[in-house]
Amino acid sequence: MRNLISTQWHAFLDYMSAFTLLIGPWLFGYSDDPTGKSISLLFGGLIILMSLLTRYEGGLFKAVPMALHLNIDVLVGLFLIISPFIFDLMYEAYLFFVLIGFFILGSGLFSLPTPKKHHPPVDIRYDTDREGNIE
Repeated sequence: MRNLISTQWHAFLDYMSAFTLLIGPWLFGYSDDPTGKSISLLFGGLIILMSLLTRYEGGLFKAVPMALHLNIDVLVGLFLIISPFIFDLMYEAYLFFVLIGFFILGSGLFSLPTPKKHHPPVDIRYDTDREGNIE
């Protein structure tokens, strides 16, 4: 099931979902809900931190394996989906958390667990168009 989204696209989706969570309280109108605002800012920051630490194209420090990252995405998505029922959030926060929760859950379930190996289009050892080639 994890073969629809490449790790490169997953990295992009991670940063976009984190950015959306960080601006969500003001963009979707639940900045007056302190619990919803805190959850949104906390998970937006955590997704950015986890993305920076993951071994994929979007990672900077590459300490967290991609498979662990995807499992954490599934847990974060599930938490965001059920959080409106646990914390009695505003209606705007309720809709936002359920939608972004399903988005994060889906990206965790449908992404490749390992980055693809990138191969050069031409085998450099046999490239005859390069200068100084020994024949």
